[in-house]
Parts: sequence; C-alpha cells; structure tokens
Amino acid sequence: MKTEPWEHQLKALDYLMVRHYGALYTDMGTGKTKVGIDLIVNRGFSLSLIVGTKKSCEVWEDEFKLHCKKPDVLCFRLDPYSTKIKTIKLEEILAKAKENSLKLVLIINYDSIWRKPFSEKLINLPIDCVICDESHRIKSPSSKCSLYLTRLGKKVENRFLFTGTPSPESPLDVYAQYRFLQPQIFGTNFHKFRDRYENVDVQKTLYAGYRVLDKRKPYKNLDDLKEKMYRCAFYVKSNLDLPETTDITYTYTPSKTVIGIYKEVVKEGVYENDEGVLEINNALVKCLREQEILSGYLAMEDFNFTKKLKIKTDDSRETALKEVVESINKKEKIVVFVKFRYDFEVVQRVSEQLGRSYGEISGKIDDYKRFKETDEIDLLAVHYKSGSESINLTKARYCIYYSLSHSYGLYLQSRKRTHRPGQKRAVTYIHIVAKHPKVSLIDEKIMRALKNKQDLVDYIMKEGQ
Repeated sequence: MKTEPWEHQLKALDYLMVRHYGALYTDMGTGKTKVGIDLIVNRGFSLSLIVGTKKSCEVWEDEFKLHCKKPDVLCFRLDPYSTKIKTIKLEEILAKAKENSLKLVLIINYDSIWRKPFSEKLINLPIDCVICDESHRIKSPSSKCSLYLTRLGKKVENRFLFTGTPSPESPLDVYAQYRFLQPQIFGTNFHKFRDRYENVDVQKTLYAGYRVLDKRKPYKNLDDLKEKMYRCAFYVKSNLDLPETTDITYTYTPSKTVIGIYKEVVKEGVYENDEGVLEINNALVKCLREQEILSGYLAMEDFNFTKKLKIKTDDSRETALKEVVESINKKEKIVVFVKFRYDFEVVQRVSEQLGRSYGEISGKIDDYKRFKETDEIDLLAVHYKSGSESINLTKARYCIYYSLSHSYGLYLQSRKRTHRPGQKRAVTYIHIVAKHPKVSLIDEKIMRALKNKQDLVDYIMKEGQ
C-alpha cells in the first residue's frame, strides 16, 4: 500500500480479498475508492474495469495516482471519448499494456459502457474484475446499462458493488445491483422479487388499475431482504470525528402574482396568458411546475405547442437568496444546490451583485477542480445530479438549498459533499422555503418528505396530498 489505510479500510479489504463477489457499503467520505485500488493491486488482476459516474471516473483516476505505487499498473480513463473513439483508444491501450507487460485498469462511465460497438468489444475481453462504483446508478432493472452489466457479470469472475446508498429510494433498488453481483441471491425474475417485498393494497390496485402500495406498510419481508443482502456485503459506518451540523429554514412569502398563478395551476392543471400555455399531465410534472413557479418563472409553450417559453414572474425567491448570501461572511465559500437551469442564472446574478466570484457544476460547466484546487471561486452553484456524488466540497461550510430535490437519495448525497472527512468546521445547511398563510406550497411538502426520508411523489401519493 502506498498510503496508510484507516482501520475500517483494512477490514473492508480483508473481507473482499478472499471473495469473488461482494458489496462494500460505506458511509460517504469513508474512503471506499482506496479500498478498491488496494484490492485491485493486491489481488494482482491483469485487467480490471471500474464503472462509475462521470464525476467518480475523475476521482478514481486521481486516487490511483495517490494510492497506487506499482509501476506495472496502468490506469486509463475511457469516459471522455466518443463511442467510436473509445473503441480505438481501447485497442491502443490494450496493445500498450501487452507490449510493456502492464496490468491495466480501465475506467468508464455508466452512460456510455453499453453503447455499441464499444460494448461488444469490451464484453469479449478477458476481464478479471469489475467494480461498479456508486452502484445504485444501475438500480433500474430495465435500463440498457443495467442489462448490459448483467451480461458482463456472467463473464467476469470477480464482481464488486461500491456505494454509500444501495437503496436510496426503495428497498427494491437492490434487485438489479445483485442481478449483476450474484443473481442467485435474489433470482432473475423482477416480478417475483417485487411480489415478495412489496406490500400491495389489493383493493386500491384493482380500483386504480396499477400497483398501489399499502401506505401504512409499503414493504414486507425486509428482514429476509437484509439478510440476503449482507450475505456478501461489508458495511462501514463512519465513526470518524466529523464536526457538528446545523439545519436552518429560511422562509419567505412569494408575491401575490406568483400565488395567484400557483393556485390556478393547482386547481385547474393549466395556466394561460397572452404569451402561451402551461399544462400539467401527471403528478410528477405537477410538482415540477409548482416548484418552477416558486423559483420565479413559468415554463410555458406557445399556443401551437411548437416553441418553449421561459417567462419571469417575480424575484421574491431571488431576493431571499440574496439576503441569505449577504448574511454570510465574505471570507466564507458557499455551495448552492439548484434543480433548474434557470436557477443557475439567478445564483450567478446574485453572486455578481454581491461581489462574489461565481462557478458551477452542471451539465454544461464543470468548475469542480477550479473550486477545489484554487481560491478563484467564492460561490459554487451545483446541480444535484451533476454534483451529489464523488466530489469533495469541504472548502465550504455553508450549503444553501435554493431549490430542493424531489429525491431523498440525491438530497442525502448532497449533504455529504460538505460534511465528510477533510471538513474541520461545523457545517450549516440553509433551506430556502416559500410559505404562505393560506396556501399549502410545494416547498413545505418537499421538506416534510425529506424529513420522512421519502421521495416527494411517494410522499404525496401515500399521504393523499
């Protein structure tokens, strides 16, 4: 080992060293990447494959430089390339490893591993080991990525799952992960698996025409599920001495205009003005549209439904953000989590108005390294899906939730970006929440759902709200 392990890392390594398949469930920030690197090096795998998110691919590359001292181990990232170039690069790097007698570690992201022709080239290689990092990303049994990894798992002897949240949204999330890891544990029939662990309200299901879970006890046989999960899993609970956290709710009242639009959308499911129309088709869209309205704009279409429109309604939420940021010492760095593209524009505007240097982590821009390695950024706007996993934001101890995530799993992950090993100061989470004395607003429902450790739509369906 190039670097000294913590005690729990050594125990985790001991557990996985003697197994052909296993799961490592760790609290976020407890160093699972180092365990994976030490596992690959000490098992002497000739060809290893690490599959992760775009962000975790970067982390694995950096961590190999930090934790691996073996000169005969070559680590290579494939995720930055197009599918066509991936295939070419794969052939080149395989030839280089063979020519120089190197052990090869390939790193690739979930979004591209299944795409042809690269995927067919990869699946025919003599891979010794596959590690699925942030493995909850393959929880959907029918996704192309999950199905491909199931195929790959049948051909690779050593298979491992690494994640801090194996079931971020439902106990059923483990099925597809274990189908890759060891299909004998839960079988390969999702419907049988679902029937065993979901507690269906038969009467409501017959009435609705689709599966409705018993809201009092939506799942059953969970002791059995847990016992099967941990037949091949090692769990590391963080006992690291982390600083305290404080949660603050900063409330504001939206303008009369916004409340008027909000009430009409909730009641009628549609809103029209001279510029266009806003329609709601289902419960998820309804939640999104209500949240967008409170964010200060309308996502509408023209009357021919051919053009998307973004219409500003007011700046009351933006004003609330400005007040929160103003209350924080200018010497402090701030992380702001957002949900919508429009929110980035708001956060950047507030940042510039208050004389703070702005950066973001989104689908369009990635300022992570600039934030982490320099002092060029005072305020960092982060999209949940782009920045809730595999990054370290401990340079900041203030975290503002400008727009809340509907996913409890993403929200939980986002909190661990600032509160993890490396953080030496108390962390403050500030939630900006719209409240009105006469109208029940979506922000309050999201906060209740998160408090109950539920996704918003599940919470609304179960509570009948």
